[in-house]
Amino acid sequence: MTVTWRALRRDDAEAVAELFAAGETVEPTGEEHSVADIGESLESPNSPLPDAGVAVVEGDRLIAYAMTARRTEADPVHRMRVESMVHPDHRSDALGAELLRWYEEASAKLHAKVFPGAPLELHAAAHENQRWYASVLCRGGYEVVRTIADMAADLSALPPIESTVEPVPYEARYEEATRLALNEAFREHFASTALTPELFRHWVTGSAGFQPDLSFLLLDSDRVIALVLCLERGAADGEVVVEYVGTLPEARGRGAARSLVAAALRAARARGYRRAVLGVDSENPTGAQRVYERCGFVVTGHWHVHARPVSGR
Repeated sequence: MTVTWRALRRDDAEAVAELFAAGETVEPTGEEHSVADIGESLESPNSPLPDAGVAVVEGDRLIAYAMTARRTEADPVHRMRVESMVHPDHRSDALGAELLRWYEEASAKLHAKVFPGAPLELHAAAHENQRWYASVLCRGGYEVVRTIADMAADLSALPPIESTVEPVPYEARYEEATRLALNEAFREHFASTALTPELFRHWVTGSAGFQPDLSFLLLDSDRVIALVLCLERGAADGEVVVEYVGTLPEARGRGAARSLVAAALRAARARGYRRAVLGVDSENPTGAQRVYERCGFVVTGHWHVHARPVSGR
């Protein structure tokens, strides 16, 4: 049967979710991707369709997809994210190489529209169990530049944590102050760029999975100086995602992150959640992994960020 390549569409969300489910059966990552989650990705302002996505189809069946995402800054390098999933029955070196070629061509076009002349670098994440994809990236000249640890906490066995600050539940009136604090707190983080109001609303406060009653802030007058924002993603029952934890430099050393995370975990347990998960940069300069360990989190797996300079180096 003939394999064809076409533009990825928003109505491909269910088929893409099925691809991830098929991949999970042979290379488990512990992640579950719901149709709603995929739909949000396909509607992301970072990845304007049809230019930012491709579908590989055999007959009327989706066998692979790929996307690229532009960033809001090039300081000084534009680090674009790329991703794909191929059905286990259709994985081959040839298809992998074709997807990498698509990464470069599609990313270069989007890059030229937003940061012409700036160096371009592509970043792809592969779980430690996704050996086929990692091998494709390696053969394509991508090198591992960072490792992200998956962590999980059993909410039935939380350690006692004394709050050293006064957490304030998130409210919509704090949205812009929270966005500004998040951008400032993550300014030093690896490959992080600022979230515009549009992106912050799309990925966080406007997301169908955002859990405002499980999200907490530390305020200084009308400023947010520390935050914990939680979401529910995927189809996993009883699991909450601690998506963002950030503390401004002026609030560090006071136990703010630990206090806010503990408040979020206790609230999640009261809501009936059984487990909390998060991802943390293994080289986080603020020592975040140790904070999470004190809150009851343990490492459950790793993702490796692979990067390849494309132009300007």
